[in-house]
Amino acid sequence: MSRLTFTSLVLAGLLLASGWATAEVPVLPAPLADRLRQIQQMAYERPDEALQAVRSESVDEPYRPWLRYVEARVQLQRGQLAAARALYPVEAVSDDALALHIRALVARREGQSERMGALVEQAWAVVEPLCPSPPPEAPESRANCPAGLLVELASLGQINALAQGQLATARRRSDLAMPWAQARRQPDLQAHVLLDRAEFHLQQDERSAAEAAWNEARARPNLGVTWRRWTRNFQAAVAARYDQRGRQGELLEQALATAQASRLERTAALLQGNLADFHVHMGRPLVARQLAEQALPVLRRFADPAEATVRHNLALALIDARAFDAARVQLARLQEIPVVERPDERAQGLRELSEAWTRVGQYKEALALYHAERKLTSASQAQARELALEEVRQRLGSAQKEAELTLAQREADVTRQTLANQDTLRQVAVAAGVLLALGLGLGGLVWVRARAAFRKLR
Repeated sequence: MSRLTFTSLVLAGLLLASGWATAEVPVLPAPLADRLRQIQQMAYERPDEALQAVRSESVDEPYRPWLRYVEARVQLQRGQLAAARALYPVEAVSDDALALHIRALVARREGQSERMGALVEQAWAVVEPLCPSPPPEAPESRANCPAGLLVELASLGQINALAQGQLATARRRSDLAMPWAQARRQPDLQAHVLLDRAEFHLQQDERSAAEAAWNEARARPNLGVTWRRWTRNFQAAVAARYDQRGRQGELLEQALATAQASRLERTAALLQGNLADFHVHMGRPLVARQLAEQALPVLRRFADPAEATVRHNLALALIDARAFDAARVQLARLQEIPVVERPDERAQGLRELSEAWTRVGQYKEALALYHAERKLTSASQAQARELALEEVRQRLGSAQKEAELTLAQREADVTRQTLANQDTLRQVAVAAGVLLALGLGLGGLVWVRARAAFRKLR
């Protein structure tokens, strides 16, 4: 189950690099922005060191909200959700996008998909008006758009929208984020949007469109090392989806070798989890078990959300190795881990487990999982149909409102023209009356003079 793609990685530096000034939070000076961005980047592999670094920063009072935000991001990388929440102890006001973003990230880590979606919507409502489409030409007119935050909110929103089958919403936000990423001229920001777009197309089984977006992301000049590594991981996920297992293994081995050579322990653990999936599907459960068991202690230390997927892969390996009791232990632990998943991801996981139990002749477990998967799939399909119908109803409603508005405008135009015509007719009638009166007056005068002349002739 290759679900450890770039979407599991909360990357740093995007927001701070973009610049954002509001009445409450002024734009950061470049040197301070660079330092905080480096701290966020450090936090993925060395979160304790990053926490010490952010707490040692001394800034003027107007910039303290940035320190609080960065510290919350670091605490999330440490897996300390309570500490991240404590930095925003009071419910965020509706226009505090930084607080709303942190709360959305916490909700995602806690598996609260509905709450995450609601918080993303609140934050998006604050940020979207600051980022008109298309971006203004003048740099000073673009200063207030938090492009990095816009991209991250679009990414979280896509996760939520795809889970609910709201494809149009996911694509619309991606289309808004991309011009701003381009306007900022930041390759990593652009790669983030492009890989989100590739993920969107992949979930719709649009392989050529997904690969086109991936190729465009990989071709960004001056792309950072982290993003280059995750573009390769995404390529491996594509290969796995289309059953090109040899290519998947080759790409993951290359990425793992690079991560280990760079001493990137957490990244290496994620890649080992993906390799465990590869070896399960290649019929090598003992190798898969070894890789998953190597990865899990690291992921647990970081409280990484990818732990759930790796435990799933370990359970598959244990079932194939006929270590049934150990597999059931892993499945029980898996139920305790909160995750935000799309229905199709959950269904895929149930289907893989059902097939694994079937392979080893454990038909009771296999049948229970089969029925659970069918029930989930049916409910998901029903929800998708209802959402699709709702989108159609909304489009028809919009079209009807537009038609009614057009008709009203036409009626107003007709009314105005009628009134104008009536006014013209009144003016013509008045003019005709005046002319008639003048004509009668002149006629009378001519008659009087003609009669007087006639009398003189007599």
